[in-house]
Amino acid sequence: MEYLSISQTAEKWGLSKRRVQVLCSEKSSETADLFMSVIMYRLKENGRAAVILPDGFLFGTDNAKVAIKTKLFSEFNRIK
Repeated sequence: MEYLSISQTAEKWGLSKRRVQVLCSEKSSETADLFMSVIMYRLKENGRAAVILPDGFLFGTDNAKVAIKTKLFSEFNRIK
């Protein structure tokens, strides 16, 4: 498996190096966790996104998944 450096990831995803470090500091090696964090970061206010997540994604108990789930439901849950 080939890994990207922080600089390469920042350039590829259009983020700052610092933001990549913050996203990766959640101690998650799962791509889905990092991808979901990037989507939430990049989504504009009142923006919309449709994301298909792996089975059980929202039921994980590790710190990264709990943080993502908490933020997702508190800041991005706008279903009416």
